[in-house]
Amino acid sequence: MIRTTHAKTTDSGFAARHRGAADAVGTLDRGDGKGYTLLAYDSTPGYADTTPLPATPAKWKYKAIYRVGDERVGLWSAEVSIAVGA
Repeated sequence: MIRTTHAKTTDSGFAARHRGAADAVGTLDRGDGKGYTLLAYDSTPGYADTTPLPATPAKWKYKAIYRVGDERVGLWSAEVSIAVGA
């Protein structure tokens, strides 16, 4: 899950000052050699990734950043990874 409720620790308080004005951009690295790709634009806590699971074991990595309009603001979140697949 990508959570956007801990913004105070990653963006110098931007989200606390502009609550409701920012969306989070979630990215996902599926371990397929393509690097990080767009997962979703979402600002709701508890985002559920509905990407189909791979047939073979893989390690997926997630990170997120806030945006206002088309501009990224703040810092990238820490990377989180999970083992997926058969």
